[in-house]
Amino acid sequence: MKCLSRRKPFAERRCLEQEGLDFDERLLALKVKGSLYLDGPWQSEGCFKDAEQTSREDLQIIPPMVFRATL
Repeated sequence: MKCLSRRKPFAERRCLEQEGLDFDERLLALKVKGSLYLDGPWQSEGCFKDAEQTSREDLQIIPPMVFRATL
């Protein structure tokens, strides 16, 4: 899918295509109003750096509890 809003200023776009593999710093200041469509792999660490702690907590592996029967 090609985004038609490519000609609009970055902050006014409703569709963002990843341009290259490097992180785009403009994403950190972007204020989304309504819907936003992201097109591309978005694999750079910078895309998720501000949510790193939350992601680590959400994805933490919690071992199952072991119940021991007492007789």
